[in-house]
Amino acid sequence: QMKFTNSTRVKAPDILAEAKGALEVASLKPSGGLAADGRRSELELKNEPENPLKTTKKSRILGCNSETVIGTLNVRTIRDACRRDIMESEFVESGLCILGVQEHRIHHSERVCVQRGRGFTFISSSAWRSGSGASCGGVGMYVNKDAYSAVKMVKSYTDRILLVSFTGNPCLTVVCVYALL
Repeated sequence: QMKFTNSTRVKAPDILAEAKGALEVASLKPSGGLAADGRRSELELKNEPENPLKTTKKSRILGCNSETVIGTLNVRTIRDACRRDIMESEFVESGLCILGVQEHRIHHSERVCVQRGRGFTFISSSAWRSGSGASCGGVGMYVNKDAYSAVKMVKSYTDRILLVSFTGNPCLTVVCVYALL
């Protein structure tokens, strides 16, 4: 390892520690749940008149001196309240900043739905109905409080593609995609 007295190098992230956090989320060990306490539809958060983002102090989630852990998980359904509670509880305990989820199978009438809970926010694009009426697919993102305070834009291109942009320099854009082959 090279040592410099006036170095501008950024320390490389510990990939194994990040992977361990993602695996803890994937294990879905029941440890109690957190119920979402609100639901509203939002497409563009920055233009909303009562936008809670404008009053927050933190306006970015990326930085040279901080770690941002992002994960992805095919949840195979969190339509039932008990499964959603377990997923939300595990997300909060994992320490992840952003978690993209695919195949949540939650159908709602809005194109984008935002549900706020204790310590997290779930932003989702609705699942679609199959020919027999069953819910299929659906993509979404769990974001922690800091990440939600930095959300600049949420856009659902289709029911399989969800884009969330965050403020900062550099600007972070996360795209969650579900592709059934």
